[in-house]
Amino acid sequence: MKKISFLFLLIFLSSCATTADDYMSMSPRELCIGWWERLGGNIHAKPMGEAIDRRGINCDQYMEAMIEAKRSRDAFYDGLKENLKTSERKTTNTNKPANCTTRKVGGYIRTFCY
Repeated sequence: MKKISFLFLLIFLSSCATTADDYMSMSPRELCIGWWERLGGNIHAKPMGEAIDRRGINCDQYMEAMIEAKRSRDAFYDGLKENLKTSERKTTNTNKPANCTTRKVGGYIRTFCY
């Protein structure tokens, strides 16, 4: 059973990996913007960069769009982080008891808490 689970995990993880071939049909503009947005640790940046090199694309002409897309993406993720912090503060500062009800659902007794 452990071998099957390990094999499944390996197959699942390998399906997440991308290669430069996966990006060969993207438009040059879309590829340059996507690569620029993902610089700094994203697993897709390297194969995107390889596709740019193999196709001989000059991304300089898309620089303004690349910078704006990265700024927009960073602002989006900063907003998500702030929402998470706000949510954590709300849940850690509340001392309200949970509101629970017990019902029979489909022949089983279930407890739902809000």
